[in-house]
Amino acid sequence: MGSLTNSLDDILGLLTINGNAHSASDTLNINDKGDSDDNTYALTATTLNRSGMATLTYGTIETLNLNAGMGDDTILISDTHIGSTTVNANTGADQITMQTSSGSTTLNGDEGQDTLNLQATGL
Repeated sequence: MGSLTNSLDDILGLLTINGNAHSASDTLNINDKGDSDDNTYALTATTLNRSGMATLTYGTIETLNLNAGMGDDTILISDTHIGSTTVNANTGADQITMQTSSGSTTLNGDEGQDTLNLQATGL
C-alpha cells in the first residue's frame, strides 16, 4: 500500500483492510519510503495513524510490514497484532518507542542516528 511515489500522503479518507479469515498468509505491506517529511506514526494492534494521513484500520492479517519515510520520524508502537510485525525506520534520525507487542516484532533502524525506547510491560 502506498502511491507511485511511495508515500502515504494521498490516503485522505478512512481506510479499512481485512485479510481472509480462512488464510494463514495474509500480508499487509505499508510503504512510505518515498516521503521525506518528518512524520509521526502511531501503530496499534488494529490501526495505523500517520501525520497527514487518514486512519488505516486493519484486521485478520498474519504479517504487517511498515516502511517509514526518509525524514526524522517518530514511531510509537502501543501494541502489535498477534502475528508478525516488522517496522523499518529507514533513513533519518528516527525515534521508535515500543510499549507492548502481542506478536513477533522486528524493529529495524537504518542510516541516521536512530533511538529505540522500550517501555513495555508485555514483551
